[in-house]
Amino acid sequence: MLGGRGEVFVWVRVSSTSVFSCYFSCNTSTQALDMQLDGLDEAVRAAGGRILIAGDFNAKSPLWGSDRWDERGEIVAEFLARLDLWPTNMGDAPNWSREATGAKSIIDITVGNPGVAAEIRGWRVLAEESLSDHRYIHMEWAPCGRTWVKDGSGRQRVDKGWVVRKLDKAAMTAYVGDEKRKHGRGPTGADKTEVDALMGVITRACDAGMPRRRPLHGRTAAHWWTNKIAQLRRECMRAREAPV
Repeated sequence: MLGGRGEVFVWVRVSSTSVFSCYFSCNTSTQALDMQLDGLDEAVRAAGGRILIAGDFNAKSPLWGSDRWDERGEIVAEFLARLDLWPTNMGDAPNWSREATGAKSIIDITVGNPGVAAEIRGWRVLAEESLSDHRYIHMEWAPCGRTWVKDGSGRQRVDKGWVVRKLDKAAMTAYVGDEKRKHGRGPTGADKTEVDALMGVITRACDAGMPRRRPLHGRTAAHWWTNKIAQLRRECMRAREAPV
């Protein structure tokens, strides 16, 4: 698997997209931040193509939901601009907070070049306890070649397509033949254009010849998770929430 690392980041190639994870300490000077961003800049340009970056930049800007700019935010914004990277943060919920002081801010950022940023849906900060100063962030990503559909509850999910290994060519051919006899003169009914008509026929033909893939429900279990760890986590959360 293609990937690499730098001073403040690691990255891996996922399908056709280079995904970077990074951390920029708030204790470094703005000059050091500039140099670290230069290193990330070089890695992004070397990777080329589709880019997705997520990380703790310790920088504030209205571009990603903060209510003000700081010097670090201006430096990061300039970095994003020169690489044409778009923030996908949504809303103004803080993704970092410190209960002892009441401080809150938005310093965790997700960005991508235009094509990748357009594939991100549902970016939001979760209320679930993370046992950290940083909150969990949820987003859904449909890489190029997949489409978004709505499930029975009205929520968006990635359309998984069809199980090609179960293709019934005869059934698909028969369906296409029936459609040709019924609508041989062009698009009718709900199909507004020839493109709509063609895509509709292709989709229904695939449905006739193959079963749909079933989306995965719930989270994949972590192999290292045990009942003992779960109990310790609950105790830790209770201790964290208890008044001092």
